[in-house]
Amino acid sequence: MTANYTQLNRDSDEFKAIAKELQKSTDHRKKAMRFEPAYLNKAARKGGVGGLLKTLYSMVTTDQKEFGGDDEQVILHKVEKIDNQDLRTAYEQEVNTKVSTYSLNHHYNPDSWKTTFSLNTEKGEHMLFHGTSNSISNLISDTGFKPELCTYNKFSGYGSLGKGTYFTDEFSKNATFSSCDKCGQFRCSCQTEDGQPAPRIALLSRVVLGNAYKDTTKNRKYSKNIINGYDSSVGISKKLDPKSKFNSSEFIIGKGSRAYPQYKIYYTFNKNLLNLRGWKKESKISNFRHRRPRSLRRLDATISKIQKHQDKNSKEYKTLLEKAKEQAKDCKTDKKVSSKRYGALDKLIKKIDSINNKQAGLDYDNEVKNTPTSMR
Repeated sequence: MTANYTQLNRDSDEFKAIAKELQKSTDHRKKAMRFEPAYLNKAARKGGVGGLLKTLYSMVTTDQKEFGGDDEQVILHKVEKIDNQDLRTAYEQEVNTKVSTYSLNHHYNPDSWKTTFSLNTEKGEHMLFHGTSNSISNLISDTGFKPELCTYNKFSGYGSLGKGTYFTDEFSKNATFSSCDKCGQFRCSCQTEDGQPAPRIALLSRVVLGNAYKDTTKNRKYSKNIINGYDSSVGISKKLDPKSKFNSSEFIIGKGSRAYPQYKIYYTFNKNLLNLRGWKKESKISNFRHRRPRSLRRLDATISKIQKHQDKNSKEYKTLLEKAKEQAKDCKTDKKVSSKRYGALDKLIKKIDSINNKQAGLDYDNEVKNTPTSMR
């Protein structure tokens, strides 16, 4: 059955709950595993041994994928509610008749979500994220999750918890698994037909955990099935168990009908250029000279003051923004900064203009509301 989509009103309780959860990404910076099984399996499928070796070399020599922190700016464009009656009926049958009582003491969603999303806490129903591409999310919405398609690689197995479909309760962790539909990359400069940044997709799904096996070891990566007698497996994060090898909690189901994709989240992200760490990373990406010119160092100092300033509506804050804008323009006339290296400066000027024109705010309520048109 083909899924139908209904866009959520930005004033709805569901949209506000999801937006608030995305905001938490500024508090939780996550790095992907250095040798993530999913990436290795994908490389082996597409490029064989050569593709696998190339990916391994890239993982060793480049920075790990990471997402979140106050130097990351996330823009939530829209949330669609997915309606697929066949998948919903199969899921409800699992919840009501086949899944055991929830066995863990900890519930991973905020307490408010239990009411907002009407969760069956007795059976351990959670709202969990699944990172993927736009095209794959459409397949999932139409046909459901397919744990049997979890691929195997002799170097990395199926994943930390074995074979199945994986979920997370942290958006930052989820984002490291979302990729651009056009180029397949985590970070890129691809745009839609109307010139908007290519969106990333997150599926927020109902997942029933039931009798969940607690894992802290990551020793089951070659296992083909959930342990007999259990409905799911949960990798307990170090935050809950300091002895655990999981930096974030992970969840896995071995039966697709035990999860229902309910919300499709469209978002984009980039470096927060008004945060010193984000700015320096962006300017480094733009290939400024290793030794930063004096004009650029003056701009760094102003951005540092902007970052520390608490009152975003004060006259002093607006003065600092204008000062940063003028300093950015000065950098473009500095002979020590090549004309080929203006990308980060142009982004900064555009960001300041958008704040001054109130086209984009500093929180979700005022963020970009126009949704890219070529998304599905």
